[in-house]
Amino acid sequence: DDDGDLDLILASFDVTQANSVWWNDGSGNFVKSPQQLEFGRTAGVAASDLDGDSDIDIFFVKQSGSNSVWLNDGSGQFSVTSQVFPVTDSRHISLADLDADGDVDGVENTISGQRVWLNDGTGIMVDSGQRLGTEATSAATLLDVELDGDLDFVDANWFQQPNHLWLNDGNGNFSDSGQTMGTATSSHIPVGDIDGDGDLDLLVANFSDGASEVWFNNQIDFNLPPIPADDSGFVVQEDTLLTINDSNLLANDFDPNRDAMTIVAVDSTSSLGATVVRLPNGTIRMDPRNVPGLQSLPQNVSVADTFVYTVNDSRGASGQGEVTVIVQGANDAPVADNDTINVAAAGGFVDITAQLLQGDVDMDQNETALLRVIGGNLVGTAGEVVFTNGRVRYSPSQAYMDLGPNETRQDRFSYTISDPFGAQSTAEVTINVRGPGIFPGDYNRNLVVDAADYTVWKDSFSSTTDLAADGNRDGTVNAADYTIWKDNFGNTLPPSGIEAVAARQRTARRATTRINNELPTDTAFADVANTNWWSAQSGQPSITTRRITSSLANSTSCIA
Repeated sequence: DDDGDLDLILASFDVTQANSVWWNDGSGNFVKSPQQLEFGRTAGVAASDLDGDSDIDIFFVKQSGSNSVWLNDGSGQFSVTSQVFPVTDSRHISLADLDADGDVDGVENTISGQRVWLNDGTGIMVDSGQRLGTEATSAATLLDVELDGDLDFVDANWFQQPNHLWLNDGNGNFSDSGQTMGTATSSHIPVGDIDGDGDLDLLVANFSDGASEVWFNNQIDFNLPPIPADDSGFVVQEDTLLTINDSNLLANDFDPNRDAMTIVAVDSTSSLGATVVRLPNGTIRMDPRNVPGLQSLPQNVSVADTFVYTVNDSRGASGQGEVTVIVQGANDAPVADNDTINVAAAGGFVDITAQLLQGDVDMDQNETALLRVIGGNLVGTAGEVVFTNGRVRYSPSQAYMDLGPNETRQDRFSYTISDPFGAQSTAEVTINVRGPGIFPGDYNRNLVVDAADYTVWKDSFSSTTDLAADGNRDGTVNAADYTIWKDNFGNTLPPSGIEAVAARQRTARRATTRINNELPTDTAFADVANTNWWSAQSGQPSITTRRITSSLANSTSCIA
């Protein structure tokens, strides 16, 4: 009746007395229930949850008449099912899960052998069709005699007929083991580990024709291997070592013969490549630190890794278990690569972000593409460097305007990158600045002013960020820069005239000069002694009333 104490079911062999239920008052005193669970020569009874509703039901077997199943309503009130069993002259019924499907089946012992009934899960017992033996059986005892995880049974037979051991294949199908355990008239066979060796022995209780007998199970002579259970729950970060005690893995392992177990080996590498070593002190060490696939795990990402360990029992039999370890990703710092970049001295600001990031890497998955420049160190830098919103722009500025044709000078600065989690790395940048210093209109810096430079100007028109075509360096690409390109179209620098002047005027500085706010067609030296040459180059008349304002570093003006 599910009140926490044990009650009693009586099977009556007296046809004048009904089978009955007796309630326990909790102190071991029993009170008969008013229920009468049918009359007849009931020879055996067993109780278990037959219909899967978590209360105790009843299976009666009869010497004469049909067997019956009674289902409990949960309060100890029973009702018989409609199932009709054949009349088999039964003596005993044993209930257990025989076919490993989770419900309760039965072995019925009759005057002419055994029947196996398989439960459909609802309390309906289906005849398996097996007829095991022909002896008059008084009882059967279920046991796992082979220690293979399923239930076998041994029968106790009358009339000096041999007792048999029937072995289960795991699916509820039984076969005779070929052994006989006594030939007296046996009434029952209780089982237990009589000799303390870990297996089940038999006590054959004889009703007549001989004393009761003890039969030892010699399964111990056939050493069964240990059965390691798989282990989990271990966690390690990708940059650290994991140490596991042998005892942690052996705690849930089982040896059928109760032998002592020892871990004797482990896989040298895990399924994902981590190094695994068993140490003499009885611990196992797993090292994921040198595995690219694990080191590339991003922060907050985990993966399951496994390795196998081998267990031996004290007699050399072995088994294997698997250990699952969760490897957690940790953020790895990016690696910035030193860069060398070539620029023309004549150019304005150039966006060099892509060139800087091209060789930079982050070993964490998918994070290389997320690297961004966050700043730099400009100590000792001659040119101009601007860091804005992850972009880097560089200009040689005025510092390299004195470079002659084919001359190169180096500029340097450092930059710092960051990954999405804030880890940083710094690298050095070498800028090779090539002359000539001023090249009006050569916006693509190929040392000739041509149609390609117009395309650069057109594509960046009105831009204040893409300043490749900002020829007059006023901070924006506009029509004035087109005029510079137009006025210089077709020029290839450096012209021989400039080289000649440079030879004569080694102390002069090259500049871009405007005449009446018009850019001349060539680069000249603002030198009064050379005004006639300048007039010829610029197409302007050589008159003394025209002012020439030079863009020399000292902002000197002169009159020719």
